[in-house]
Amino acid sequence: MRVMTLFFVLLFAVADFATAKDAQAGYRPPEGFVPDQQTAALIAEAVLVPIYGVETIQRQKPFRIDLRKGVWTVEGGTYPAPGGNFMIRISKKTGAILFVIHEK
Repeated sequence: MRVMTLFFVLLFAVADFATAKDAQAGYRPPEGFVPDQQTAALIAEAVLVPIYGVETIQRQKPFRIDLRKGVWTVEGGTYPAPGGNFMIRISKKTGAILFVIHEK
C-alpha cells in the first residue's frame, strides 16, 4: 500500500510539473508570431511611430519587406527619403525587435 501511495504521489508531481512547464511556454503559432508581410508592417509602424513620428514613417510608404532566415526586414520604401530611411528587423518566430535604425 505504501509503495502504491508513493507511486501516485510521484505520478501527480510529474504531471503537475509537466502542466506548469506547458503553461510557462504558452502558445506559439506554428508559423511564428509574425507570419506574413502585413503583420511585419503593422509591428514596424507600431514600434517606429513613437520613435520617429507618424509623418516620417507615413512618408516612407510603401515599405519594402523581406524575409530571410526567419527575420523580417522592413525598410522605408522611398529611397532616398528626405531625412533618411528607417530599417527595422523583427523575428518571425517570436516577434522580438532585433534592430532599429533611421539613416540619413
